[in-house]
Parts: sequence; structure tokens; C-alpha cells
Amino acid sequence: MLARVAVAVVSVLVAGWLVVMERDARLYERGIEAGGSLDDPRTVAQAESDLEGARLLSPDRTADVGLAMTWWITGRAAEARGLLEDVVRAEPDNLSAWTALGWVNDGADAGLERRVRAEVRRLDPLSASRPPPPPPRGG
Repeated sequence: MLARVAVAVVSVLVAGWLVVMERDARLYERGIEAGGSLDDPRTVAQAESDLEGARLLSPDRTADVGLAMTWWITGRAAEARGLLEDVVRAEPDNLSAWTALGWVNDGADAGLERRVRAEVRRLDPLSASRPPPPPPRGG
């Protein structure tokens, strides 16, 4: 009897976690889709809200990278850099975060630029020593 209760509880927890992960994925996708039109303050607010929601219960830092890119594109480079530095500190093997950090830095800090190049090369040895060119900035 106790084993059945334990299985039922675990099943409910797993199902709940899957629902949360699906919700986070939908919010992330919606936030990223808004990235194509970040010249409208309402779209920016919606993208930020969606990406904040996507990162709420998720251990994955992908939404943080998306949020940082939204901030960078809309002129909040210092906030974007701070968030990306948090991400690479927590996930030193996150190639997307290192690449985005290179874009946000854009040569402003030579030491950081060298570190980004070294980390990108470490994580993707077949790539060039520089991160790929940044996406076009809106606004």
C-alpha cells in the first residue's frame, strides 16, 4: 500500500514538473519571437515578461541568455553583460552565453574579449577564435 502511494506521489510530481517545463518552453519561444520587433516598447515589455516567466522555475539558463540579448538590443548593455557574466559563472560550458557576452562586450573590455575568445575556442575548437558576428540591433 505504501509503495503505491509513493508511486502515485512521484507520478504527480513528475507530471507537474513536465507541465512547468512545457510552460517555460512556450514562454521562451514567445519571448524570442518578439525579438524581431523590439522597436515597440509594448513588444519589449512582453518579451521581457515572457523570458522572465520562462526562467522562473527552470534550472536551464537559456532564457537568461535570451533576456540578456533583449536588454542588449534595446540599449541596456550593462544589465545584459551582468546577467551573461552570471550565466557563464554558473555554466562555464555554455557556448551561447559566451558568444552573447562577446557581442555585448563588443571590444569594450580587452581582457573580457580575450577570455571570450579563449572560451569560445575551448568550447568549439573548429570555430574561428572570435565569436560569430552579432545579430542586427533593432530600435
